[in-house]
Amino acid sequence: LAIAFNVYLFTRDKEVKDGTGKLTPARRLKICPRPPSYVDDYLNDPAKRAFLTEKLSKRWEAPADEIPEDRLRFYLQDPECVPFSDWWDAVKPF
Repeated sequence: LAIAFNVYLFTRDKEVKDGTGKLTPARRLKICPRPPSYVDDYLNDPAKRAFLTEKLSKRWEAPADEIPEDRLRFYLQDPECVPFSDWWDAVKPF
C-alpha cells in the first residue's frame, strides 16, 4: 500500500493509453492481475463458462443465456487494465 501511495504521489500527470486504447491519466491506470489470455482460456473451457454463467445468473437474477459475453469478460478482468510492465513504463519517475 505504501508503494502504491508513493507511486501515486510521484507520478507525472501525463495521459497514456489504457487496456482499451483510451487515453487516461497515468495515476488512474489499473494493473491486470492475470495475463490477457486468461479470460479467453477461461471462457473457451465449456465447464468453466457454464459455472460462471450459472454463478452470475444467480447473483444478478437473470437467465444464464441472456448474460452477454462482454459482462462475463468484465467480471473476470477489467478491460481497461494494463500489464504490470506497461504500467511501470507509464509511472516510473525516471
